Amino acid sequence: MKILLLSITASLTLATALPAAIVVNGDFTTVGGSSVQLTNSISYSATSNGSITMIILDEWVVYDGVNNGVLMENLSYQIDAGPIQFTSDAALFDNFGTDLLALSANDGYISFNGITINSGQTITFLPGTYLNTTTDPGMNPALNGLSFTGDSVIAGPVANALSAPTSVGGVAVIPEPSTYMAIAGFAGLGLFLWRRRAKAKAA
Repeated sequence: MKILLLSITASLTLATALPAAIVVNGDFTTVGGSSVQLTNSISYSATSNGSITMIILDEWVVYDGVNNGVLMENLSYQIDAGPIQFTSDAALFDNFGTDLLALSANDGYISFNGITINSGQTITFLPGTYLNTTTDPGMNPALNGLSFTGDSVIAGPVANALSAPTSVGGVAVIPEPSTYMAIAGFAGLGLFLWRRRAKAKAA
């Protein structure tokens, strides 16, 4: 019975939808030593026409007194159901340090060259792991190990918001089909072992 309960517990744990996150890890003093990971697709619905130049990450770490940044690998994205495209000249900035429209002191942001979008369209940034391609020893140390699940918006060149706030953590990471097969396997194994043990006791 204990084995069966363990198998069922493991199955339920795997089946639970996890919150999406933007995860930052590593050393910004080495090229390729740090990464920004989108654990799941994150979508924004445009509320006005414009050119998207940044994803603003609301209140993600406390401002450390300096605005630092590194270039990073380009993010992949789709507009509506269109083809997969890639940003250009992507960069990660730790804090803004002041207030400017949608940006405030504790906000970080991912910037890139402008992506044209029209009101009513949806842009979806796809899951992936993106490495830094330049270094900056002044990057806020609070970023290392950060798993951001807060609000974010897409914005234009002067930090003018082009979408309503979107909760990164409100996106559920659903297990892949292969994970469901593993869940079924665990449950089946537990049931088999429990029945065999029950028969042994009856004998």
